[in-house]
Amino acid sequence: MNRLLIILAFLLLEKPHLSAQDNQIEREFSGNFGFGGILAHNKSVQHLAQSHPVQIGLEYFLRNPSNPFGSKMKNAGLGYGLHYIDYRSDKLGNSLAALIFLEPAIGSKFAFRIGTGISWNSRPFSLEENTSNTMLGSRLSGAMQARLMARIPVGKNCLLKTGIGLTHFSNGAYSLPNMGINHFYLFACLGFLKKYPNPSGNEVQKPKVKIGWNAGISGSVSAVERYPINNKKYLVYQIQSRINYRKGLLSGFSSGLDLMYNAALASRIKETSEEKNPGLMIGIPLGHELFVSERLSLISEAGVYLSGNQKFYPAFYQRYGIRYKTKPGICLGILLKTHRANAECMEFNLGYSFGK
Repeated sequence: MNRLLIILAFLLLEKPHLSAQDNQIEREFSGNFGFGGILAHNKSVQHLAQSHPVQIGLEYFLRNPSNPFGSKMKNAGLGYGLHYIDYRSDKLGNSLAALIFLEPAIGSKFAFRIGTGISWNSRPFSLEENTSNTMLGSRLSGAMQARLMARIPVGKNCLLKTGIGLTHFSNGAYSLPNMGINHFYLFACLGFLKKYPNPSGNEVQKPKVKIGWNAGISGSVSAVERYPINNKKYLVYQIQSRINYRKGLLSGFSSGLDLMYNAALASRIKETSEEKNPGLMIGIPLGHELFVSERLSLISEAGVYLSGNQKFYPAFYQRYGIRYKTKPGICLGILLKTHRANAECMEFNLGYSFGK
């Protein structure tokens, strides 16, 4: 799921030609219905992938061509959605997800979506009541969504969107088990579309963006569990230093050094060895930052460990999330650190950027 979102994000980088009609501001209120299945991404969750979930949702979408970031990203718009999913399974229960998403156009008749948010589940794993749900170990979890769709006008003020979608739910190992739910589906979305004249005309605003090099440092703390499940929380601390290069309005690249300490990993290592500084790891990441506004960006990183015990984790790790930058240079972020499909932690990040 994470790799799919990153591939879609890189497709954003070319701006289409806009006609005078396309340059209007669009507001859309819509309702949608979806029907699909659950991916059995490993053998331990095959017993949970037998049902065919249904979902309903409400969404609000705004596209403003004068926004320089949306204009550059294939005339993308920003939307908000509230989705209810009935897994039609006593073991999985139901989920309610609140999402924020980008929806760039592909020509005039198609679009795709990348989104993120939070979700609530009615039947998470429980040692007392529900030991079957190994996909979600907590009521609250993070959510990611991708969609590919056709845009079909229906009359003067209505729009039908229909296509395929994939939504992923995970709590970042905050509460185990956490195999994650990958829900794929076909959907139809009928919306009321209202267009307004653009007061800026064909002129696109020009934000003040500093192109070139800068540096930053940040720290994060997370809470996780470990196997065997005992409901005890362990802390994960990280310090991240970065050298960043902003290539243009939308895109930036980074590398640096990660210093990480995982108390859950340390406790597992101490059970089988007398290694010094167990749970302490050092890594080098390579990252990409997709700027969707002057303050908000999407982060994707891939890193390799230079030191640390890889008995329980492979030598490579990934990180995905969002970052919000305030005027003084302070950065707030929520990121998921994983080892391929194995989530290590959900990072709550606080940092500072120099030279911006």
